[in-house]
Amino acid sequence: MPEPNLPPLYIAMGPTTWGCVNAEHIKKLIPQLPHEIRKHLKEECNLTTEQAIILVNELKLLRAFTSISLNKKLNATLIANLLINDFLSLVNKEKMDLDGITINPSFFGDIVELLQNEMVSHKSVQFLMGEMLKSTSKTVKEIVACHDLLQINDENEIRRICEEVIEDNPKMLQQYLKGKKKVFKALLGIIASKPDSKVNMKKA
Repeated sequence: MPEPNLPPLYIAMGPTTWGCVNAEHIKKLIPQLPHEIRKHLKEECNLTTEQAIILVNELKLLRAFTSISLNKKLNATLIANLLINDFLSLVNKEKMDLDGITINPSFFGDIVELLQNEMVSHKSVQFLMGEMLKSTSKTVKEIVACHDLLQINDENEIRRICEEVIEDNPKMLQQYLKGKKKVFKALLGIIASKPDSKVNMKKA
């Protein structure tokens, strides 16, 4: 029996006329459930189950990921890795409250782009994240220029540096030539550890 004190409710499944409720519109306003978000992250963004779970459990990181990944040029997996493995670890190391931190999507996106294009090293990425935590007013580009963080990608310059290290370590060269392959990794370590070295080690 109709309730006399309540007006009738008319529901439509599509475009509505005056006096009707659009059920489809209301459905779109309902927030996604956690399992739906995890499914989206895995199927649409190609994230692992572990990454999806962590992002869903950390709303701040999820919002940052969503904003940053709007730039389709950026690799979604790389964004997630940097947020979870690097940024979150840095926040915990500094004993900071994640809820009280502002993650600038544009700033973070610029960091991702630089690493994705092999313009900076992973170590430099961590430095840039630290600058973001300080709420710097500088852009990523300005910080990179100020601290000379760009990697060396020029093959001729990389060759020169490698030859210099080999000349400085003749004994290690002889050991390598005699079949001690582990020495090669040691030589790469010397190149990477040079104070002024910004060589892209993927090209060394």
